[in-house]
Amino acid sequence: MEEFFGEVSMTASKRPMEDDFSNRTKHRRPGHKGGKGAGSSNGSKGHHKDTTNSSLMETEDMEEAFRLACRLLLQNTDSIHVLRQDTAIVWFARTSQPTVVPTLFAAATKWKDDANREQPSAVGRLPLREVLFMTMIHTLLKELREVEKDEELRAKYQFSGWLDKECRWVFQKWDPDTRTLLVDTNRRSIPIPDMIQNVQAILDLITQHHVLHRFHSTRRLSQDLQGIAVLLMDVSVRETQGTRLFQQLLNLQNNAVWQLIGLQYKREGLRRSPLAVKLQEWAYGSAQ
Repeated sequence: MEEFFGEVSMTASKRPMEDDFSNRTKHRRPGHKGGKGAGSSNGSKGHHKDTTNSSLMETEDMEEAFRLACRLLLQNTDSIHVLRQDTAIVWFARTSQPTVVPTLFAAATKWKDDANREQPSAVGRLPLREVLFMTMIHTLLKELREVEKDEELRAKYQFSGWLDKECRWVFQKWDPDTRTLLVDTNRRSIPIPDMIQNVQAILDLITQHHVLHRFHSTRRLSQDLQGIAVLLMDVSVRETQGTRLFQQLLNLQNNAVWQLIGLQYKREGLRRSPLAVKLQEWAYGSAQ
């Protein structure tokens, strides 16, 4: 689980080499035309051979067209991944304590009941994606303020390695040799009051400017969800506020403060999705 919340490799999958469809087909010749003066039996055999060759050629052409369509689809998918590097973030949520997943499930359930009323409240009129994200950030702010007030909590998180000796939130990185999260000394730790301001700024950007295009779980949220919950997020970059939100999240990536509610996240990478990899293997026989 610790490794899952560490740094994730974002090596791009290799694309298959381009094949020229015309080179695969230009050597083919039309079927046998039949000889003059042949008997009816030979003519029948020649016609059967022509039909068989034609069917084989059509099958090969269809298979090649399918492979080309798959290649085009994978290329478009890769292009979208490149664009989403500037708009998308992938969140990973623990379902064991500490976790925000039950809180998100309760918020989604309450929102659904409210939105279905004849006269929904202000929250019920908001998109569910904004309600869930605001709930998540509100929960983190609540935990942060508890830490600010409670000396025992600060001592606890210092012992856990989330706070340094000066009670600043540290950045972490995964060490594959020791298989543990270590303090990233290349990034400056953030004091608790400053962290509260940073998280509050994220909340303000969402509530005041509505720049969140997507935020949802890849699995149906439930009270007893097990394993790791993955949530996909997209923000608008057509407005300055969306760019600020995206940059603010990047500034806090891999900070231990997210461990308070069992979260970590990464920027969208170039690695193909499992569905795209499955299509690639189906079309070409193996991942390339």
